[in-house]
Amino acid sequence: MPQELTAEQAAARLKAADTLGMPLGPGQPPAFMRTLAEREDWTDLRVYGPLLKQQSPRVMTTVATPPDADGWCSLSREVSRDRTYATRMAASCTGT
Repeated sequence: MPQELTAEQAAARLKAADTLGMPLGPGQPPAFMRTLAEREDWTDLRVYGPLLKQQSPRVMTTVATPPDADGWCSLSREVSRDRTYATRMAASCTGT
Protein backbone atom coordinates (compact mmCIF):
# COMPACT_ATOMS: atom_id res chain seq x y z
CA MET A 1 0.00 0.00 0.00
CA PRO A 2 1.34 3.47 -0.78
CA GLN A 3 2.60 5.70 1.98
CA GLU A 4 1.66 9.32 2.34
CA LEU A 5 4.84 11.28 3.02
CA THR A 6 5.47 14.87 3.94
CA ALA A 7 7.70 16.84 1.59
CA GLU A 8 10.49 16.50 4.15
CA GLN A 9 10.11 12.72 4.38
CA ALA A 10 10.08 12.36 0.60
CA ALA A 11 13.17 14.55 0.16
CA ALA A 12 14.98 12.55 2.83
CA ARG A 13 14.61 9.42 0.69
CA LEU A 14 16.93 10.87 -1.93
CA LYS A 15 20.64 10.27 -1.57
CA ALA A 16 23.14 13.15 -1.59
CA ALA A 17 24.17 11.90 -5.05
CA ASP A 18 21.02 10.80 -6.86
CA THR A 19 18.90 11.12 -9.99
CA LEU A 20 15.32 12.41 -10.00
CA GLY A 21 12.82 12.38 -12.85
CA MET A 22 9.72 14.53 -13.00
CA PRO A 23 7.31 15.96 -15.56
CA LEU A 24 7.07 19.58 -16.56
CA GLY A 25 4.84 22.23 -14.97
CA PRO A 26 1.71 20.86 -13.30
CA GLY A 27 3.31 17.52 -12.47
CA GLN A 28 5.95 19.05 -10.20
CA PRO A 29 5.08 18.87 -6.48
CA PRO A 30 5.82 22.41 -5.18
CA ALA A 31 6.42 21.58 -1.49
CA PHE A 32 8.76 18.73 -2.44
CA MET A 33 10.73 21.02 -4.78
CA ARG A 34 11.08 23.67 -2.03
CA THR A 35 12.26 21.02 0.43
CA LEU A 36 14.87 19.74 -2.04
CA ALA A 37 16.15 23.31 -2.43
CA GLU A 38 16.55 23.62 1.34
CA ARG A 39 18.81 20.57 1.65
CA GLU A 40 22.48 21.45 1.87
CA ASP A 41 24.12 18.03 1.57
CA TRP A 42 23.82 17.53 -2.21
CA THR A 43 26.96 16.24 -3.88
CA ASP A 44 25.44 15.33 -7.26
CA LEU A 45 21.67 15.66 -7.63
CA ARG A 46 20.58 15.35 -11.24
CA VAL A 47 17.00 16.35 -12.02
CA TYR A 48 15.61 15.25 -15.38
CA GLY A 49 12.52 16.41 -17.22
CA PRO A 50 10.63 14.84 -20.11
CA LEU A 51 13.54 12.91 -21.70
CA LEU A 52 13.35 10.16 -19.11
CA LYS A 53 13.93 7.22 -21.43
CA GLN A 54 17.49 8.40 -22.09
CA GLN A 55 18.25 9.38 -18.48
CA SER A 56 16.72 6.50 -16.46
CA PRO A 57 16.50 8.30 -13.07
CA ARG A 58 16.45 6.24 -9.87
CA VAL A 59 13.59 8.30 -8.32
CA MET A 60 10.44 9.45 -10.14
CA THR A 61 7.98 12.04 -8.87
CA THR A 62 4.73 13.68 -9.94
CA VAL A 63 1.52 15.07 -8.53
CA ALA A 64 -1.27 12.51 -8.07
CA THR A 65 -4.50 12.15 -6.19
CA PRO A 66 -4.40 10.25 -2.89
CA PRO A 67 -4.82 6.47 -3.36
CA ASP A 68 -8.38 5.18 -3.56
CA ALA A 69 -9.62 2.15 -1.59
CA ASP A 70 -7.84 -0.18 -4.03
CA GLY A 71 -4.54 1.73 -3.83
CA TRP A 72 -4.79 3.40 -7.26
CA CYS A 73 -3.80 7.02 -7.84
CA SER A 74 -4.97 9.29 -10.64
CA LEU A 75 -2.05 10.92 -12.45
CA SER A 76 -2.32 14.29 -14.12
CA ARG A 77 -3.26 14.37 -17.80
CA GLU A 78 0.14 15.83 -18.66
CA VAL A 79 1.94 12.82 -17.17
CA SER A 80 -0.27 10.26 -18.88
CA ARG A 81 0.79 11.42 -22.36
CA ASP A 82 4.09 9.54 -21.90
CA ARG A 83 3.03 5.91 -21.44
CA THR A 84 6.43 4.77 -20.12
CA TYR A 85 6.56 7.50 -17.48
CA ALA A 86 2.92 6.98 -16.51
CA THR A 87 3.48 3.23 -16.11
CA ARG A 88 6.51 3.78 -13.85
CA MET A 89 4.65 6.37 -11.79
CA ALA A 90 1.62 4.08 -11.38
CA ALA A 91 3.88 1.25 -10.21
CA SER A 92 5.53 3.60 -7.71
CA CYS A 93 2.19 4.82 -6.44
CA THR A 94 0.78 1.34 -5.90
CA GLY A 95 4.02 -0.06 -4.51
CA THR A 96 4.48 -2.68 -7.24
